[in-house]
Amino acid sequence: MLPELSTIKLRRKLLGLSQRKLAELSGVSQGAIAKIEAGKVKPGYTIAKRIFDALEEMGTGEERKAGEIANRVEAVEPGETVERALSLMIKKGFSQVPVMENGKPVGRITEKILLDTPDKGATCEEVMGPPFVTVPESTPLKIVKEILKLDDAVLVSRRGQVVGITTKSDLLKR
Repeated sequence: MLPELSTIKLRRKLLGLSQRKLAELSGVSQGAIAKIEAGKVKPGYTIAKRIFDALEEMGTGEERKAGEIANRVEAVEPGETVERALSLMIKKGFSQVPVMENGKPVGRITEKILLDTPDKGATCEEVMGPPFVTVPESTPLKIVKEILKLDDAVLVSRRGQVVGITTKSDLLKR
């Protein structure tokens, strides 16, 4: 059984596809897709199946990749002060920041760590927690979601270099 025709437009938009691109992928004219989405035409089973098959091949919002939603990573270095980490977090509205050394994650500073650290002059290295999990940018979002059930953030890498960060709030925004 096929999904409801009314879901075509939503699924297409979630995938960031234009009607023209969906038409190209499904072999159905762009005009027909526009009429189907507007509810002006009810396609036959074969046409509807081709559209849904094309949408399925492109994936759903759940099958997007980690690199598609990652934000530019901002980090502190191990020798920087906790006060510097706090300042960055307040300025940017972050609840955590990675601690990076030579481009590699070595730890994390979180709100909890900051609350538990009375000496804001201490270095990040002295108080940091373990580094966040790092995944390749091609990792499906469903895996990122599972990691975020257990942790505050996920770092995203490209060719071994950290290029982004994704948090629980990033997923909720999507």
